Amino acid sequence: MFKHKFEIVFVLPWLFLTACNLPGLTAPTSQPGRQSDATPIRQVDSTCEQAWTFQELNEISTQLDKAITAKAPRGSGFARVYGNGCTFADGRVNFEAVETNFWIHIPVQNFDDENELGLWIVNIMQIIRAYPPGVIPGSRNGLVQIDFVAPTTEVKMAGVSIDRYINLPRGLSNAKIFETFHSYP
Repeated sequence: MFKHKFEIVFVLPWLFLTACNLPGLTAPTSQPGRQSDATPIRQVDSTCEQAWTFQELNEISTQLDKAITAKAPRGSGFARVYGNGCTFADGRVNFEAVETNFWIHIPVQNFDDENELGLWIVNIMQIIRAYPPGVIPGSRNGLVQIDFVAPTTEVKMAGVSIDRYINLPRGLSNAKIFETFHSYP
């Protein structure tokens, strides 16, 4: 239930923004949640139609979810790889991974302690960055969407660019890390 409601409200707008970073590509316009969702964007030749699409990463999502729930028993996480799909006239599909994006749900008691929220970002990024090179598909680093959810169902979001996180100045406080990536009030 959480995954689909979250995708409709928060992921679709983010998908449109990240898709705009690739020249000539557009984001999916059909309902998310099906691996075959894709919007044709250009004809490459008479046998291949390219589209910006995604694939579920079930094994990585399972590992990620287990790592998150080990730190936050009511938390959750999943991952998808986005990229360029090429469908040939005979039905074959080739997929070129561009980036893997992660979605994390962390229950918190309240939003008063930005140091604690920043520490969550650090812990989550340690989990994601612990994957060995070549395990996470894509030609570039993706994004991590973290939803901090209070018992009142209020949500504070942090949209973390993996590249931006890697390049943070050393010695930043956890509160400053949260402030850097906090996306919405």
